[in-house]
Amino acid sequence: MNKLKILIAENDEDEQDFLKEGFEKSEYFEISAMVYNANEMYRILRENVGNLPDLILTDLNMEGQTGYDVLRFINSDARFATIPVIVYSGTLLDSIVTKCIELGASEVVMKPSSLDGYQKFPQQLYRILNEE
Repeated sequence: MNKLKILIAENDEDEQDFLKEGFEKSEYFEISAMVYNANEMYRILRENVGNLPDLILTDLNMEGQTGYDVLRFINSDARFATIPVIVYSGTLLDSIVTKCIELGASEVVMKPSSLDGYQKFPQQLYRILNEE
């Protein structure tokens, strides 16, 4: 099976480490890039238009531009608008989920709460992608 390329935006260093570990062990994904903020993500997308990721995973609450801003950016540019974006957050209030979906998120999911959860996270995202 070919692994899907994922671009991850996460501003917390510890969470980046947990995500890296989970995705590196995954049979479903390879990390094409991991960035600390939305502006880094935009730069990578613009520089790699010919080699875009199959999925973008973005934290909702990042310093500077948030996951909402990422969704606006992705869906405002035809070059990127077909890339599924999954937003993940520590809180899944109905208002947050509704706003993310309205802005074009494929799905909004809860951040894993344990190391085991981070190990299972890639499989959860893979299932979401295949339900679309």
